[in-house]
Amino acid sequence: MIVSDVSLILDQETKVLLRQTKLNNFFHSAFLKCLLPVHKWMVRHVYFPCIRFGIPKGASALIAFLVSAVFHELCIAVPCRMFKMWAFIGIMFQVPLVLITNYLQNKYRNSMVGNMIFWFIFCILGQPMCVLLYYHDLMNRKGEID
Repeated sequence: MIVSDVSLILDQETKVLLRQTKLNNFFHSAFLKCLLPVHKWMVRHVYFPCIRFGIPKGASALIAFLVSAVFHELCIAVPCRMFKMWAFIGIMFQVPLVLITNYLQNKYRNSMVGNMIFWFIFCILGQPMCVLLYYHDLMNRKGEID
């Protein structure tokens, strides 16, 4: 009886660990396939030219965020045929979020603070809110498009 209970527990834990590993691999591969090439393009074509032009690092990073925000807004505005600036605002709000995160990490000397801020503010609150705002605006426009 005890052996079967232990094997059942081990079986369940193995399945949980396998699911977590697959999920981590999914996020890692999505980052490598989608986000990393975009990041490298922004660094190569926006950030470094700003640095070579003599613009300080902080201002160059801000310009890179600005260009990214414009591209994000265009990626949503063109297919939806509406220009509402929600994606632009969402990307640009990351700049003060980075500053706040750095301040809190230094104050509490804990890197988990940054991770918690990222997950709660950006992933749980920010992105779903932007999607809902676009959905609301898309569903409530009247007679603007055929």
